[in-house]
Amino acid sequence: MFLGHTHLWLEWREIYRDTHINGEHLKMAKEAGLPLSAIRGQLVVRQERTCARCGELQLREVST
Repeated sequence: MFLGHTHLWLEWREIYRDTHINGEHLKMAKEAGLPLSAIRGQLVVRQERTCARCGELQLREVST
C-alpha cells in the first residue's frame, strides 16, 4: 500500500459460490421428516476487488 493516495477500487468480482449445509439445517430437516435433498442450505459467495492504483486486494464473503 502506498501512503498518501486514495484507493480507486474496481468492481467486486465473484471468485467462489457454494451452498453450505450446517448441523442446524440437518436437525430441522430431521425434525420435520424431510429428506436430505429438501435442504436448501445457505448460499455463500466470496468476492474480491483490486485497487487500480496500488494493486491492494480486498476479499469479502456474502451469505444469504
